[in-house]
Amino acid sequence: MSERSIKTKLLLIEDEEKIGKILRLYFKNENFDIIEAQNGEVGIRMLLSSKPEIVVCKLGLPDIDGQELIKNIRELSNVPIIVCSARSDDKEIIAALNSGADDYVIKPFNPEVLLLRINVALRRAASTINNAVKEFLINGPIKIDLLKHEVKINNQVVFFPPKQYNLLKFLLVNKGKVLIHREILGEVWGKAYLCENQYLRVQVGNIRGKLKLALGEQKVIHAEPSIGYRMEILEG
Repeated sequence: MSERSIKTKLLLIEDEEKIGKILRLYFKNENFDIIEAQNGEVGIRMLLSSKPEIVVCKLGLPDIDGQELIKNIRELSNVPIIVCSARSDDKEIIAALNSGADDYVIKPFNPEVLLLRINVALRRAASTINNAVKEFLINGPIKIDLLKHEVKINNQVVFFPPKQYNLLKFLLVNKGKVLIHREILGEVWGKAYLCENQYLRVQVGNIRGKLKLALGEQKVIHAEPSIGYRMEILEG
């Protein structure tokens, strides 16, 4: 029997239909509103648009490794994350928890145990911090609306194609921090492009051109020779 009177939004990021079906059936009487995503990209979109109260995800997703997904979710929200994975190695569990997961359940699992872990995580979240999703990233005059995928500079909308948008967003999340080339390429283009520095140079140049049109000669993205790039922390 459910311990809650109001439906709780649960985002399930899982590509195995069998697992999804089991959880849908089990949680039907536990007053959960389950929102499903079959890959990490859709999962992030659902996180931003649906604002779930808890996330349950696996590690072996088709488009992104779950360890990276956990980090991406943590950049956007403090929502509790429970990993359900067949990976039972201690290193995987430690890495997931260090990346921001709140709990880890090894497959195959008993749905009752998962429910217990979910309830514990929800109570902990309710008694500590607000798990509101960040809707905006701001660095001085640069503002990214994460729900609309829209960039404003000095309150004027500036269009950035998807790769430029994702690159600008990653720099904004890590403003003031030096990011190495491989780190940026892996995040924006994927692991197959870790050595394609020319891709990065071209898109940084494109972004700099748009920033220059809006902000003049103000230095925003600094090149760290042979290392990577750093976004300056700007005054509002």
